[in-house]
Amino acid sequence: MSDLHDLAAPYVLGALTAAELAAFEEHLDGCQSCQVEVRTLSEGADAIAMAVAESPPAHMRESILTQIGAGSAVTRSTVSSRPLSRSILLPAAAVAVLVIGVLAVFGRGDIGRVLDAPDAVAVDLVATADYPGQPPSVARVVFSPAREQAVVELEGLPTLDPGRTYQLWLIGAEGPVPAGTFNSTGGSAVVLLDGSPSVGLVVGITEEPREGSPAPTGPVLLSAEL
Repeated sequence: MSDLHDLAAPYVLGALTAAELAAFEEHLDGCQSCQVEVRTLSEGADAIAMAVAESPPAHMRESILTQIGAGSAVTRSTVSSRPLSRSILLPAAAVAVLVIGVLAVFGRGDIGRVLDAPDAVAVDLVATADYPGQPPSVARVVFSPAREQAVVELEGLPTLDPGRTYQLWLIGAEGPVPAGTFNSTGGSAVVLLDGSPSVGLVVGITEEPREGSPAPTGPVLLSAEL
């Protein structure tokens, strides 16, 4: 059986075996990071379903299905009725987009390994005076010194306008170094930092142009010292 942390996306898509489904739902009850990811992916799937309520052009559908070797079948979710999950019926093209997109963006394998690392420590991200409005309800960095990796978990983060993105920074004596960009889905985000975070560095989050920036163009909104 796969690492349980890797099963959030197939869980939302109803693509688990009976054994995997039972094991993942038991795991989900006690895993906050998986709860956040299931909620995020479910909301993203709902958005995709609405966006593709009309059948896509045949050439687009066939192209996407070819990429994942899915043939022409329509996939139906069999997600259970637990509070965090939703029953989703999507055209196959929408399912393909969701699978290709979320698995590429979330990098769940590394995220799970960081969150499960024996030396992992959670550090709160603190909103600065420049943060607009109410701070996120969940804002933390989970850091594994041994792996030199860190994961940012956020809940209740404002969705940015098109053309804007959140950007992560690792800030040390030599100044801020870009550590990846991300956008929230329904206010949630679970992101693996780029680079090699280490004790003493500060993780910062700014708002930047959509393509990101080599240096911050705006104030740090949230920060945490590792």
